Amino acid sequence: MTVHDAPDDADHAADHPSDTLETPVLLLAMPQVVDPFFQKSVILLLEHDASGSWGFIINRLTNIPVREILEGLELDWHGVRDMLTHFGGPVQPQVGTVLYQRGSAPVVDLADGDGDGATVRFPVALEAVDDEIDDDERPTNGLRDDDLRMADNGAAGDAAAEGAPVEADSLAARSATGSIEIADGMFMTQHLGELARLAEAPPGRFRLLLGYAGWDHGQLVKELMRHDWVAAPVRPELIFGSEPSELWQDAFRSIGMDPASLPTWTPDDNATSAN
Repeated sequence: MTVHDAPDDADHAADHPSDTLETPVLLLAMPQVVDPFFQKSVILLLEHDASGSWGFIINRLTNIPVREILEGLELDWHGVRDMLTHFGGPVQPQVGTVLYQRGSAPVVDLADGDGDGATVRFPVALEAVDDEIDDDERPTNGLRDDDLRMADNGAAGDAAAEGAPVEADSLAARSATGSIEIADGMFMTQHLGELARLAEAPPGRFRLLLGYAGWDHGQLVKELMRHDWVAAPVRPELIFGSEPSELWQDAFRSIGMDPASLPTWTPDDNATSAN
């Protein structure tokens, strides 16, 4: 099968249905996506507009436990001791975002876990230093070597400083000052104070994501026109219920597609290149 390049004409791209993609939505990578960051990835896309697009990879684990990140913040983790952080994408992997479902039953394995406290009112930006993990022992699935850290004033501030597309009314900006409901009782936050509250009695559906995935203006539209991605509804039970290693397959099955029957081909030099 031949894969044709998407037209460079921005007006033509704007007329394509993919340019009106409604968020939040899941994007499932097709087999021709061979970029190691995005091969068989599932993206929770949160914003898609004229300035660009961004979201989180939700089916990649790191080998860094949540408790080690929190120890760098002098916070106690009262959830599952060995819960791992997730790799949210290659952009700003030193910045963290909490994704959780309010009201989900806490899962604790410490004696003082009281099974309460899943209420969140102010979002959390996270700042942590991961000095204790040797570089040779850091299988971070793409995390860069500098320290993991999050800022007290929110990841949106760091993103703006590094040139990331953050508008004043964007999800990223708002999540730095409060918890934002993104779908069906599912919230995101980038505020340190809120992380402290969640860490006391973590809800059972909790993810700490490091980094995010981003696309420049028109880039994701071209990838969609090239059929690199398939859209699927956001379902919290799928995002939090599936094992990361099975989420890609489960997501395709959720929209009636058998992952084993997907067409496979190799694209030309214009491979998927989300940031």
